[in-house]
Amino acid sequence: MIFIPEFDDARIDLEKKVKTKLKTVEFNKSRFKTYFGNIGEMIASEILLKEGFRVWGLKPYEAGGSRQNRYLYIDDLYVCLSFYYKSNVTYREGDLGVEKTRELAIKELENFFGEKLVAFKKYMESIGVIGKTGIVGASRIKMVEPTAKHVYTPDLVCRKDNNIYIVEVKTNSGNIYNKPERVKGLLLARKFGLIPLLIHMNVRIDASDFSIQELS
Repeated sequence: MIFIPEFDDARIDLEKKVKTKLKTVEFNKSRFKTYFGNIGEMIASEILLKEGFRVWGLKPYEAGGSRQNRYLYIDDLYVCLSFYYKSNVTYREGDLGVEKTRELAIKELENFFGEKLVAFKKYMESIGVIGKTGIVGASRIKMVEPTAKHVYTPDLVCRKDNNIYIVEVKTNSGNIYNKPERVKGLLLARKFGLIPLLIHMNVRIDASDFSIQELS
């Protein structure tokens, strides 16, 4: 067992020794490029909500949403969509049974997509995000459906004024037009009565008031 002694915060503050203090911090920012896309999607989600859209992210790190987060799976569109395929019902929420969990997931989908739910399902199948078996995610689809071809995965899905929007978010130097398959997948939404949206923004990361303190 590890015991953590109680400290007097005021005494520690008086006796701290500043080893290093920097007003501005220079560091290698290139290592954070991997995360800019995720941050961009979270920013886009927040702005879209302020603009009156209902937003649903396809990935767990999607920040915020316009739905009440009653259950863990609600913010994961992949998981909810998988319940639309009865043969793929394997997930349960807490003490709820599988069928009750599925019932709630389908209700969430119907409330969000309305009459566009079937069209959205067909669109997701057409771009290879979900397969006929209900296995969600391109990598998992190929495990059970080797002939399935993944074309594109949207970043966000939105709803406003009875319209469903398929959203691609690009940050900084990201350019969807350099990847024809993504453009094709995004524009394919029109075929199913869905509206493609492209959002671009610049995201920067900076740090200031950096200090290293030795506590006595």
